[in-house]
Amino acid sequence: MIAQGSSNRFDDQVGEAIMVHAKKYFANILLLYVPLIKKYLKNIIDAGMEFNMICPDHGIIWRKNPAKIIDAYVKWSQPTADKKAVVIYDTMWNSTKAMAEAIAEGIAHQGVQVRPLHIRSSHRSDIMTEVQDAAAVVVGSPTLNNQIFPTVADILTYMKGLKPVNKIGGAFGSRFVTFRI
Repeated sequence: MIAQGSSNRFDDQVGEAIMVHAKKYFANILLLYVPLIKKYLKNIIDAGMEFNMICPDHGIIWRKNPAKIIDAYVKWSQPTADKKAVVIYDTMWNSTKAMAEAIAEGIAHQGVQVRPLHIRSSHRSDIMTEVQDAAAVVVGSPTLNNQIFPTVADILTYMKGLKPVNKIGGAFGSRFVTFRI
């Protein structure tokens, strides 16, 4: 969780920026283990444990406020979601992009925060971080050889492996069709 090239090793050296990295780590590495994490967090809280410092195997050392990362893990382990939708899509000839933008605009008009994410312009770990606290995930794909677009299949496989829960899902797509005369 330490920024590449950074010599900062402690939470108080990095400041609030560390929470973005901590959330990304949780969404992309730990989300799959939420049931186990919840069990361990419950044991820590029930035992009334207090920590002066948390020193993980890798990443930042929490010395100023170690309870901050524990509180964040408690929050991120809950199946609650923000009033937020993520529209994940890829496009070949911009028709799926136009659909994604129209869907995002419609969602926004309902008073829901929406985040459209073009797959080839967004890293999968950033996409998954957005999915983690979203109430809805809408996925759009063009077709290629009568199949889902490979980049969309990739992100769906990645998401499936991390097992996000309690999401409203939606899908849309565009198809380029040629006709013989």
